[in-house]
Amino acid sequence: MVERKKSVALIARAVCATLLIGGGGRAGSASAQMSAGRFGAQSVLERTRPDYDPIGLRLGTFTILPSLDANTGYDSNVRALQSPVLDDLIFTLRPAVVARSNWSRNAVTVRASSDIQRFVDRPVENAEQYQIGADGRFDIGSRTHLVADARVGRLIEARGSTGDTALDGEPVNFMDYHFGTGADHDFGPLLTRASFTFDEFRYGDRKAAGGRKVDNSQRNYRSILGDIQFTLPVAPAAGVFVRGTVNTADYINEPAGPSGDSTSYSALTGIAFGVTPLLYGSIGIGYFAQTYREPSLDGTNGLNYSAAITWNPTPLATASFTLNRALQRAPSPTLGAITTTTGTLIADYELRRNLIVGATAGYSRNLYGLIDRTQTQMTGSARATYLFSRLISSTLRLDYLRTRPDQASGVDSLGIGRRFDKTRIFLGMRLQL
Repeated sequence: MVERKKSVALIARAVCATLLIGGGGRAGSASAQMSAGRFGAQSVLERTRPDYDPIGLRLGTFTILPSLDANTGYDSNVRALQSPVLDDLIFTLRPAVVARSNWSRNAVTVRASSDIQRFVDRPVENAEQYQIGADGRFDIGSRTHLVADARVGRLIEARGSTGDTALDGEPVNFMDYHFGTGADHDFGPLLTRASFTFDEFRYGDRKAAGGRKVDNSQRNYRSILGDIQFTLPVAPAAGVFVRGTVNTADYINEPAGPSGDSTSYSALTGIAFGVTPLLYGSIGIGYFAQTYREPSLDGTNGLNYSAAITWNPTPLATASFTLNRALQRAPSPTLGAITTTTGTLIADYELRRNLIVGATAGYSRNLYGLIDRTQTQMTGSARATYLFSRLISSTLRLDYLRTRPDQASGVDSLGIGRRFDKTRIFLGMRLQL
């Protein structure tokens, strides 16, 4: 019985890793994250360090964990454009607080954070972001768990991202409203999980060059997603899974013309394995289809796949690989959904008990549904974190981003099809209790 529980835990953790990178997007975020948390972390970055981990403040049956990150850095291409290329120095302040319950059963976590950016020469890029949210788990016996999470936040579309359509003036800002709930149950030989997710994005006005106001309300977007998954262990360290999702997408304030509202479906089946806590992962393949409510618009369909593998060759090293192909929402209803293929390789190594280094390499390819456009992006980063004590740490990070469209040159009015290179280097200090 004990061995089965260990195998189920490893298999469930492997499936959770796949859930968090693809297939359903945010599908099952509450249940996937809660389940992953229950089975513990084995990676270099997540494992406990008693001499350096924050203790927090006890408040009744909760532990309060406040933190403050202060960073200074350089961005070689602030606007993420081919021309003009504008560089700048950036100062960032990120206060945050987490309140976590200490109950023997069930769990509640509340989070609040802010991100304040200031640019030396280009104050139009100054931005304030914030998020507040909570998640919880209710244990109904040892085999059944209910989960839920909710959050609200004001965010900024990162320069050079798919959603960054501001070629001049202020960056794009939006409100993010999210709610998710789910349940998982162990029937013995069969593990089941179901979830429901609601997301709404409300885009604010922004000032373009010359003080002109730009109305972004046509981008307001609502997504409702349902997800169900079955996992069947077929060996002491392996299981097969089947997952299906249904997603309705609505643009709340669409401009005149054909509606971009749609419904999409996806199915994924594969194998999850957990040889030991040192090696676990999952690989799945399936099919997705999207249909528009406007009959004149052609839908999108094709192969989808998802893979996530984590390897801990020693307690001091972690390597992980993810590969995913799925639908992503577009920044405008006139563009249709985006078929996105992404691959990421991450490595972390503990040089000393208080010195962790790491590197990341990534590739993505976006194929737009309603226009003839393909965009590729390559990313790379290197980082080093030094832990002075449980109260203070410092991180040095170097990031590189390269984006290319399918055509030799040219940018449309929405900023799609950009060609640029971007390098950022940051040195930060973290204070925590």
